[in-house]
Amino acid sequence: MRQRDLRRKPVTEKDFLAGWISLSTMIRKNLQRIKKAAEKIRNDSDILFVIGIGGSYLGARAAIDFVKHSFYNDLPKEKRKAHRFTM
Repeated sequence: MRQRDLRRKPVTEKDFLAGWISLSTMIRKNLQRIKKAAEKIRNDSDILFVIGIGGSYLGARAAIDFVKHSFYNDLPKEKRKAHRFTM
């Protein structure tokens, strides 16, 4: 598939698999909104639950494991500087 074909709006399931090409643009456009929502959740919540099955759960679990070590929830609040993660 040519690059210009990958950049066009997906029209078939096969083409949909190339959606990652525009992902960085989408993230840049929405980053401030995402950060604002994250800050609101941090300020308004004591705990964050991620509920899902299959891929929806595994994606969140992989992201958290990537940025936090296995014993992150056991740290005192002063060292965590954020909420505990429960999945």
